[in-house]
Amino acid sequence: MSDTFDGFGTVAASVVIAPGQGDAVFAAIDEIAAGLRAAPVSDDLLGRARKPLLERIVLNRRENGYWLGVASQAQLRADRLNRVRSLEARIRAVTPAMLQAAARRYLVEEKALRIRIRHKSLKPVR
Repeated sequence: MSDTFDGFGTVAASVVIAPGQGDAVFAAIDEIAAGLRAAPVSDDLLGRARKPLLERIVLNRRENGYWLGVASQAQLRADRLNRVRSLEARIRAVTPAMLQAAARRYLVEEKALRIRIRHKSLKPVR
């Protein structure tokens, strides 16, 4: 979500690969997005994706650095405190149908922006 523009945000995938694998990786990402649009994910897959997020919440709540970050925003962005309070419940509430609806809305292939960053010492891709 954007801190500047209401109703704007991004979804990104970042992958470090060998220089010649770019087309294959873009194709794989496109295939995953198409699958998410086509059908809801299984409950098993959603559970396996959700588990590390929930574990990270538990770990973060034990760390001073996490709470310092929350506290540093409390005065200027008090609206975000409710996000912190409700994070675990919101993650648990996500359903396969919600993910499919989000994929259909946001993972539109025609609107995808693909960026390759290659060191200048590498030959251009043709």
